[in-house]
Amino acid sequence: MDSIQLTYPTTQQGQKFMMDNKPSAVKQWLSNLTFTDVNKSLEQLLQAIKTSNRTEYKLTHREENLATLEKGYLRLSHHFRVHNDERQIIPTDSQLKLLSALTSEMAYGYKRVVHELTEQRVLLNKSSRLAKAINQAQHFLGLHLIEHYQQYSPVPSYIWHELHKLYYFAEQEKLHTVKFKTNNDSLSALNTIENTYKRNCLMSVINPYHVEDNQHWHLFKYFSQWGHKALISADLKKYSKSECFVIDLTSSQRPEYAESDNEYEEHNLYRLLITSKLLDELDKHLYLYEEKKALPKDSFYSAIDKSVAFKLLQQIYAYCDHHIERKDARYPVISNVSLVFGLGNVVKVLHDDNHIDTSEQLDVAIKELLGRDYHHQTRWQAVNYSNGGICVRQPKEDVTQLKIGSLILLKRNINNKPQKSWQLGIVRWLSGKRNTGATMGVEYIHGQKIPARYLTKNKEGELIKHKVLLVSPFSNKETLMIAPRNLLGDNKTIALEYNNAVIDHQVLHTEESNTLISIFTISRSDVD
Repeated sequence: MDSIQLTYPTTQQGQKFMMDNKPSAVKQWLSNLTFTDVNKSLEQLLQAIKTSNRTEYKLTHREENLATLEKGYLRLSHHFRVHNDERQIIPTDSQLKLLSALTSEMAYGYKRVVHELTEQRVLLNKSSRLAKAINQAQHFLGLHLIEHYQQYSPVPSYIWHELHKLYYFAEQEKLHTVKFKTNNDSLSALNTIENTYKRNCLMSVINPYHVEDNQHWHLFKYFSQWGHKALISADLKKYSKSECFVIDLTSSQRPEYAESDNEYEEHNLYRLLITSKLLDELDKHLYLYEEKKALPKDSFYSAIDKSVAFKLLQQIYAYCDHHIERKDARYPVISNVSLVFGLGNVVKVLHDDNHIDTSEQLDVAIKELLGRDYHHQTRWQAVNYSNGGICVRQPKEDVTQLKIGSLILLKRNINNKPQKSWQLGIVRWLSGKRNTGATMGVEYIHGQKIPARYLTKNKEGELIKHKVLLVSPFSNKETLMIAPRNLLGDNKTIALEYNNAVIDHQVLHTEESNTLISIFTISRSDVD
């Protein structure tokens, strides 16, 4: 059995508190969680799963603990997402972020189980355990997709990449149709990997960013009941110009429309998502409403207004039947970033930040600005990201020419359009080989970026201007100055030139120093 490469947290960092990982202790811990304070429960459950994901312990215990913690997750999920009465629980922004982080960690946990199971050659009930873990990982990745739809935030490219990879792996191992016992809860994984994957695919093709309020969860329930009617086929001869989507299992994109089947011939990593039988059921459901003002049983939560349900049925039918073209993207996806290495290059780019409409134009402009002596790749693939940083990959970059501690400047491209602002960061880890490319983790430095000059004089009294970068944090903390390592020496009072003025500053202390740069906290001498 081949292994499968997925993203999940490392064990070297992130442990928030020590936790007894014995299944009996975790069950007792969950039973003591009262859930009376929703915010506190979210935080505590998130801390528990984060710690579990970053701790090495017995695989069978990890599987059992995930099943236990999922019960806590499901209880909170019901609180926000199930609508069977007139009460509508609207989560706050902070609650949405906590729940989204919790969903991501649950997905990480099950992906880790998948990884550990595939790494072991001989294991009791390996196939059934692996099938269950893949199904659960698929499920939580799918929930995480919907959370992005709800918040109208870009979908990280790793989500679809891993949804496709998990499904293809299960298909190759003949695990995708293995049936599980389910609790008939629409917020849980479905009875096969294939059906869970179908539900995720269907949620993405019905224009999910244009669904109001919490109606995503009504749609999720509908596809939990009827999504299995769709067909996933490797036979590309079944291609049709309607009622059909193309899935590229090697991509980081959701299923897409295709105008013709020419480009998909004889490719074993394409699948068709055929919606004909699902549309047959939809016909019956639409007819039921039009004739009797009734809805199909158990297809939506009972609190839904019937007219709203009818509109959702129409939306599903429209997008699963016809090729509805849009001028704008169905949803924003960060798939790549434009990236520059080195303090001097960062300052140069910030000085010449012209507005450019496409990522291709931006890459050309960077290369022209930095010249032939700049040998690094400018276009990198976004693997995973958060508010605190990003993981990027470039198969053509020579990892031996990169260094941990490098200052970088990046601009995220959403739907092939560069964002307005640049993001500053530091390379924290590197992996790869000379001939296989580079993957690196970048920690963000947030704040307003101000290119400046550190002024000194040589022995002849001539003024020398050194490139440095000031960062004024958005949190109103002291200003940071990033300079080449050993540039300042023991100087505590320095003169900086920026905004057409020379201003004296005091160096308060050193925040960080590595082999390339030093970061100082500074304050203006004329400000008490």
